[in-house]
Amino acid sequence: MKIQCITHDHTVEIPGATYEGMVLDHQELHRALLNKVHAPRASFRHANLRGAFMADAVFDGSDFTAANIVTAFLDRSSLVGCCLQDCVAFSCFFMRADLRGADLTGAQVHGAEFNGAQLQGARLLCNSLEYATFDGAVYDAHTVWPAGFNPTAAGARLLADS
Repeated sequence: MKIQCITHDHTVEIPGATYEGMVLDHQELHRALLNKVHAPRASFRHANLRGAFMADAVFDGSDFTAANIVTAFLDRSSLVGCCLQDCVAFSCFFMRADLRGADLTGAQVHGAEFNGAQLQGARLLCNSLEYATFDGAVYDAHTVWPAGFNPTAAGARLLADS
């Protein structure tokens, strides 16, 4: 299998016949074309996914620890239970993404868009969270926010019965 990257017309070879569980740690995947892939439990630790196209994809249980996802497009993607600790996600697009149970502890999210995202049970102990947008995002009583951060004032809505 192959992943095409728009930058420099670069291709990354993936061993196996599926994206599920693939290991792409430390890989150069700048502007990779990963829209609509089914890649649960994949590992992208320390990978460069800057500007990657990852919309409408499934990455449940994947590891993006310390990955560069600056300006990546993760719109409508499923990132349930993902580890995004210490990732660099400046101006990343998480619009309508499913981030239930995801851990973004230490992530850099200045300018990130979480509009319409599902944030139930997520750990959002991020840096520069006050510069991200949350219009229409939903969270529950299990969502962890930094001390002093008001998600409702930021546009997110607390789900009833949570």
